[in-house]
Parts: sequence; structure tokens; C-alpha cells
Amino acid sequence: MERGRNKVCTALSLLFIGFALYFGDLKAQCLDTIPPQARVVNCGSTTIKLLFNETQPVIYDSHWISWGDGNIEQSFPRLKAVNHTYADAAPRTIQVWGTTSANLCKSNVLLLSFEPGVVTVKKTAISEFKMLGMASGELTIKNPSNIELLLYRKTGTGDWESTGRTLSKDDQQLKVFIDSLTTTCFRLESTDTCLVESTRSEPICSGNLKLIRNQSSNGLTWKTPLLAPNAVVSIEKDSAPWQDITGKGETGNIDDQDLICGKEHCYRLHIVTPGSRFTSLPVCRRTPASICGEKTPIFIPDAFSPNGDGINDILNIKGEVNAAFELTIFNPWGIAVFHSLDITRDWDGKLNGVPLPPGNYPYQIKIGEESSSFVKTGYV
Repeated sequence: MERGRNKVCTALSLLFIGFALYFGDLKAQCLDTIPPQARVVNCGSTTIKLLFNETQPVIYDSHWISWGDGNIEQSFPRLKAVNHTYADAAPRTIQVWGTTSANLCKSNVLLLSFEPGVVTVKKTAISEFKMLGMASGELTIKNPSNIELLLYRKTGTGDWESTGRTLSKDDQQLKVFIDSLTTTCFRLESTDTCLVESTRSEPICSGNLKLIRNQSSNGLTWKTPLLAPNAVVSIEKDSAPWQDITGKGETGNIDDQDLICGKEHCYRLHIVTPGSRFTSLPVCRRTPASICGEKTPIFIPDAFSPNGDGINDILNIKGEVNAAFELTIFNPWGIAVFHSLDITRDWDGKLNGVPLPPGNYPYQIKIGEESSSFVKTGYV
């Protein structure tokens, strides 16, 4: 009983000291009068939060807050935030000071202003969402006020559930596990109920891009979430802008027939809003031999007469090739008599400067790399 009575007396003494220091009844010489450092956060029309800085220039035994409405409240350094609700939505001047119980020292007063309706904490954002693999992605977090945030994920039922992952830094990258074949959405909320509504981020969602290996083209199908009115959806090809598919629906398909023989073409899906960007994994395909044949028209005569009369004396191959080229001509016994890696190089029907006898000479043309080459054969 005696111990409980002592605790009550001590608390009342501290409260008396705080009021006495505020109203000037007690005087003390302070070696350092720097006030506690804090800022005001507007939680709503009449509720505010006073946030004390993590690092304080002076450690006081108590912090005192005069809320500007006649209420004075004692706080302790271990408390990093204090909430207060006013009776009306009127501007207030808030005073904050510190005291030490050892020598009854009072610091200078920190003056803060409260303006109802003025947002004092900047909104958070997930500025980028990019796929890293089939089951992983990376989020770039914007948290300019460095408040503690919680990451939420949208479920298949449309509800938002906490991932249990908290973060408090600005410009932070966060790895997440997702299924690249489905749409996944994330958003941020403050762990402080006072700040949830004012700092909640806009949701950012993934999209899906698939490549269909058609015989003569690359087919691309996409699926995107329900988009904001100002969202822009596009497909890039080979790291360059290619097709703007905004307004073509949440699902759709498009064909790419402009393929280069032997080249691997890669595509990505982008969903861009004024404050965020989603980038899918690349989907790639090396142009197959069948397309090389269709997309690389080559003309080679089936006869020529290298007799020196100035008419059809050389074998001239016509066409444009944007990949590796190789021509080999054989004699009737299968021995190579001409070889070239340059489509513009002509053959005059000679071997080592000596004219070859008339006859049917087999040839082979290869276009593209070994893994996806187009081969054309015939006789000349």
C-alpha cells in the first residue's frame, strides 16, 4: 500500500513540475535549452498526431505538449507519437518543451501550427513494378515522409490482405513472390490508423503477355487488369516502342509478321500511369527457318552460259539478306567448286581461273544461324 502511495505522489509531483515550469512558477538554469524536435501530422478534420523525431538533440525526462485548446499533456521520450482530437476544426498553435526532473530544467518552446484540412504527410506510391522471373518481381517504393508502411496484396476475391511486410525508407526496392501467369495487385498503407486514408498508395497491378509461335508470324496475346482511365498500355519489340494497345481491351491479340531471318525478337508489356509503370518479362522467339524462306526472297537462275559472249556469262544471285549467308556450288561428283559468304559475289563458272565443262552443278544456300537456318538447294 505504501509503495502504491509513493508512485502516485511521484506522478503528481512530475505533473506539478511540468505545469509550474510552463507557467513560470519554477525557475532553473539549463545548460542546453534546445526544445524537443517534432512535427504535426493532420489525421482528419479535428484529429492530429504529434510525431517526435527518432533522433533528439537533447534527451529530456519528460516532453510536455500544450495543444492550444487549454489542454496540456505530459509525454515521455519513449513515446514517438501522441494523438489529440479537438472539439472543433479551428487553427491552433501547439507548444512543445522538455523538462528534466534532476534540476527542474525547462527547455525552450517549439512552436507548431495546425491547419485543419492541410495535408502534412506526403502520399506514398509504388512507382514501378517489374517482373524478374516467372515467380518473382520487384517493387520500387516512394515514401517521402519515411513513415512505417505495410504492403497489401489483392486476393482473388477482390479483398486486400496484408503481406506482413513493413518498410519505412524512401526509394526502396522490395522483392515479391508472384505468379507471372495471373494478375497481381499491390498497394501501401500506413501502420498508423491516423495516416491510413491520407497516405494510402494507388494500386499497381501486373499484366500478362504470351507469345504464340505461328508458322509465319509471332502471335502476341495480352491480359491486363481493370485499368485507370489515364493508363497507357503498350508492347515493346526489341527494346523499342512497337504497338500502343490502349483501348483495345483488357484481353486481345496481335500478329507480328515483320520478322528478320535468324534474329531473336523479344517483346514486353508496359502499363503506365502518371505515377507508376509495370513491365512484364520478355517473351522471345528466334525466327525459324520456315519464316526465313518466306521473308528472305532470293532469286538464283537455273542456268547461265559463261562463254564470253557477254550474255549471261556470270551467275548472279539477287535478293536482300539480313542474316548470315553461305553459298556452295558442287561439281557432279560432289566436290565444291565455288564458296562464298557474300551474296553480292558472282560466279563466272571457273575453278582457279579455269572454265569448267558444261553440266548440271548442284548448289546449297544457307541463311541464318545453325540453330535456325534456312536451306535452299537446286541445280544451275
